Amino acid sequence: MSNLEQILLGVHGTIVSVFLFVISYRQTVGARKQRARNAADSLVRTMLRRVVQEDAVPRIDDIEALRRGLARDFEVKLDEVISSDAVLTTLFTRISDSDFIPRTDRDALLERVREAGRRQRIQSGGEASGRSGTGRAMAAFTGLLALVASVAGAFISGIPFLTSLGSIFTAETLSVFATSIAAIAGVAAVRVVRQGSERDVQDSWLAARKFEWTVADVFLSNGHEITHNTGRSDYDFSADVGGRKLLVEVKAWTRPQPKTVFKQRSAVL
Repeated sequence: MSNLEQILLGVHGTIVSVFLFVISYRQTVGARKQRARNAADSLVRTMLRRVVQEDAVPRIDDIEALRRGLARDFEVKLDEVISSDAVLTTLFTRISDSDFIPRTDRDALLERVREAGRRQRIQSGGEASGRSGTGRAMAAFTGLLALVASVAGAFISGIPFLTSLGSIFTAETLSVFATSIAAIAGVAAVRVVRQGSERDVQDSWLAARKFEWTVADVFLSNGHEITHNTGRSDYDFSADVGGRKLLVEVKAWTRPQPKTVFKQRSAVL
């Protein structure tokens, strides 16, 4: 067999390995993550319908009961389903952004969700951070899929050399195995970076919303009436302080900002 044929056979084996990995990942780990996303969507829709259409007060016990039921129905673990805190934050945003809810009703609904958020923070004392055991198990299983797919690709590339069981372990097949591992690691790294970016954006959004709630609670605890802004994006809420109407724009910045940013925001307000 010529060198060109060996190279083509090695490329073929690597492609087969990557293909098997992608297909098996989508049918196992990817499918499980999709079920978790579907459970989260179902939970938010259910709570939104109950709060808006049935005038129900969101209770943490009810959300937790729904989480457990949906985790069972969608065949995922409880820690894979959206948290109660994230549910309340999403409800707050969906109600705020809706153009189909009258303003008077919207303010009352937002106050219910905000009160539920305060009770949740008191009960939980904050969300725990860090990877769950399910996440570590998923990572280990993904590594196993990569190993099996690489072995399969190396075996396929070694079939022309197969005269006995030991003859398949040649330099060519070992090279294909190593190349397949590297290629699959690259594919997995791209997926991890993309999913990590999406998760960072979601976490940042949740943190910003929670910070907005905290600032609003400060005004409320001091006896000031607040009104959430639902028609414009220039500010988050207004507060009646001593007969004056203050427009409040909350930013959860993690590092100091230049003065020009504050001047621009002041000009908008």
